[in-house]
Amino acid sequence: MKRLRLLILGLVITLAASSCGGIATAEPVVPTQVQAVSTPKDRAPTIGRVSPASLPQICACVLRFDHIGIEDGLSQSSVQVIFQDSRGFLWFGTQDGLNRYDGYTFKIFKPDPDDSGSLSDRWITSIIEDKQGYLWIATRLGGLNRYDPRREEFIHFLHDDSNSASLIDNHINVLHLDKDGSLWIGTTSGLDRFDRASGTFKHYVYNPSQQEGISGKSITALYHDSRGRFWVGTAAGGLNLFDPSNNTFTAYQNDPDDPASISHNHVTAIIEDRRSALWVATWGGLNKLRSDSGVFERFLHSDSDEHSLAGNQVNDLYVDSTGNMWVATSRGLDRWSVTAKRFIHYQNDPSFSQSLSSDDVAAIYEDRGGVLWFGTFTAGVNKYDRQRDNFAYYRNEPQNKSSLSDSSIWSIYAGSEGYVWIGTMGKGLNRLTRSTGEIIRYQHDPNQPNSLSSNEIFSLYEDQDGFLWIGTTDGLDSFD
Repeated sequence: MKRLRLLILGLVITLAASSCGGIATAEPVVPTQVQAVSTPKDRAPTIGRVSPASLPQICACVLRFDHIGIEDGLSQSSVQVIFQDSRGFLWFGTQDGLNRYDGYTFKIFKPDPDDSGSLSDRWITSIIEDKQGYLWIATRLGGLNRYDPRREEFIHFLHDDSNSASLIDNHINVLHLDKDGSLWIGTTSGLDRFDRASGTFKHYVYNPSQQEGISGKSITALYHDSRGRFWVGTAAGGLNLFDPSNNTFTAYQNDPDDPASISHNHVTAIIEDRRSALWVATWGGLNKLRSDSGVFERFLHSDSDEHSLAGNQVNDLYVDSTGNMWVATSRGLDRWSVTAKRFIHYQNDPSFSQSLSSDDVAAIYEDRGGVLWFGTFTAGVNKYDRQRDNFAYYRNEPQNKSSLSDSSIWSIYAGSEGYVWIGTMGKGLNRLTRSTGEIIRYQHDPNQPNSLSSNEIFSLYEDQDGFLWIGTTDGLDSFD
């Protein structure tokens, strides 16, 4: 940086908000491939879903969330399940009741000992809807419930010690509907398949002596990919590929001596991205499976890499209608950047009221209008409506060195080569790349004579030769 020792009067310019389609743009939308059936995000056929092509891309900037909590009528602040039914109602499963939300008010369902048609248990673990419009609701201690929305009544399916064809365990972790409409139930004692005609359950249980049996007792994730493969995640036995035609399981487990094995044996979620890659969430990081070789690529948190995974305990995965993959961790919400091969973080910031309400994210869901919903373990629900959030927002985030150096902006200049230059009141100069949202900081260093002459930037201008002129409280700088 060449320095001209000219004292000048600074020009104060206030930061004007710029749209996501202007200053900041998001990842290119990946062409849609076969939509896989997933759980707990299975959807019944519906009408009125917003076309993904009409949704704005999500900018690489600070997102502003709306918060919904107990004060708004939610029964409890730990939201571990989010689902939208075919009638448009949103359902939130908490540890203290099932909540039906119409966009304005809640109706809460809880067990009532005087009503046999009430919910069997207050702790909700999974929700899906079948083609007949019935909601199937899994609970932690009360087995399986079928909800009839027309009569607003629940029918219970419970474990019965005297009936071997009953539900294997009342503690259910996950539900899944396959393409044939078969209902699969993952419990803490094994995997069940429900025969609706007979009302009986077929069991697949862990047996250490069975070589091709399921590798773990507690089932935590179920997923059919676009190739028709059925994946089963367990709490301690890793990932299984299940072949229902011969009732065999192929296990993928962590090997401490093999970095190409799955990173942890507690699987929490399984999802397929728009490029048909299978992602597996665990309590020890995120994994991408190369199906042709059975090799896992691991994505782990690193304190030395600010673009790494926010936290290694991954609770949920979701691919939205425009191809963004969202990752819920115990240390914040991440979005995977396909082009940059890095994670973009969204975390709670006490100084910013519209930041994520809590870093411990439990559930992710996109409704038919393209609105994204994020449930947390301690602070209710976060809502992000990209169609209403028409402005990109950039601010200083103290824990993020890739954010603006300061939130007090004195000058802005949109220069050539796709850069926006941003001067601050006391933290130097920032260069924002419009296409990616990347920010690079330039600051005064008393040990570097060619550094910025002052961190107080009053004015910015780029001349016809591409030189950036910077007016500071300590003179005029020229930057090539």
